[in-house]
Amino acid sequence: MNRLKTQILLFFFILSLLSCTSYQKTTYYLLTAIEPTDSILEIKSNKPLMRILVKNIKFPDYLDRPQMVLRDDDYKLELNEYHRWAEPLKDDFTRVFIENLNTRIMPNLASNYAGLEGVKPSHKLSVEVLRMDVNTNHQVILKTKWSLSSGKNNGLVITH
Repeated sequence: MNRLKTQILLFFFILSLLSCTSYQKTTYYLLTAIEPTDSILEIKSNKPLMRILVKNIKFPDYLDRPQMVLRDDDYKLELNEYHRWAEPLKDDFTRVFIENLNTRIMPNLASNYAGLEGVKPSHKLSVEVLRMDVNTNHQVILKTKWSLSSGKNNGLVITH
């Protein structure tokens, strides 16, 4: 009889533990490229082609994780365990950034090192992501700094 009471108590204890736990489904996200518009630049036959090498895009260390980063204020960050990036954010961002750049220039001549295949770029683009997170109003904040240099002599063309 004692053994039966112990088993019943153990059963209800396990049942109460299971009822206290809840399951929340994890959602995975990818960035998507913007849709091409009708305002794509056309090639002028008398102008040389612009081939842009997108150098490795730099990211802050706090974004090097699968969880989405939420910013409560200027100093407080929260990692959301149930909202994650489907692939490393740096890789996803670079792929979509190059795809978006290529929808704005014709023909598609922006690439990273892997996509050059022996072609010399006419320009080099350096990008550093300073901040990319979601605020409490569910708005994404993206801050970057970038510079474009001439591929021939590495002279700075523009920086922002």
